[in-house]
Amino acid sequence: MKKLLTILAGLFLAVFLVAGSASAIPTLTLFDPVASTTVTIADGGAGDSNPIVGAVTYIGAVGGNWTLNVSTGITMPYQGSALLPFLDLNSVNSTSSGAGSLIVSFSEIGFIVNPGVTGFQTAIGGTTQGLLSAAAYLDSGNILFGTGTPIGNLGPFGPGAFSGTDSWAGVASASPYSLTLESTIVHSGSGTTSFNFELSPVPEPATMLLLGSGLIGLAGIGRKKFFKKV
Repeated sequence: MKKLLTILAGLFLAVFLVAGSASAIPTLTLFDPVASTTVTIADGGAGDSNPIVGAVTYIGAVGGNWTLNVSTGITMPYQGSALLPFLDLNSVNSTSSGAGSLIVSFSEIGFIVNPGVTGFQTAIGGTTQGLLSAAAYLDSGNILFGTGTPIGNLGPFGPGAFSGTDSWAGVASASPYSLTLESTIVHSGSGTTSFNFELSPVPEPATMLLLGSGLIGLAGIGRKKFFKKV
């Protein structure tokens, strides 16, 4: 019971912190290091072709050789929340001719430490005609694309079909914090890479069960009081 009350108190404090924190704006970047070209798309900003809040999509060219790119990042409030973080980055990227490299990243701030989350899991799958590496980061400084703590490292993969998972057992040192997904693609000539890269929380089953029971209990108490007044 004491553990449940501690968790509930922590979550209520987290909700308070979320309400008082700055508005989060999910952001997607595509960087061509050879051409020194970066395309940055913020949710709802210029270049975002996705009207859904919490989803950012870019369709277009990057640099001189990456002629076709369709990239989407998804996070809260469309999927996940500040207490239960979720990020998804999926992308199709093609070079028309010659070698090239491209770094596709997606980041969000404003996540809150949750006593019921014991770590994170990353998973990726796709196909490539080159090579692909992926990494995930948690940053307690709460800055976009912060790389304070690596929490996932996948690859390199390719060429061909690929998949992989990684897990990190730990929590942020403070609230709020940011999360970032970063993928690096390398082509030796013309070709296409497509992938889906996802980060999700790892909840402690017993803690989540206690939390659910506690919230149901609170709802029951409120219901009894309501009918008593009626």
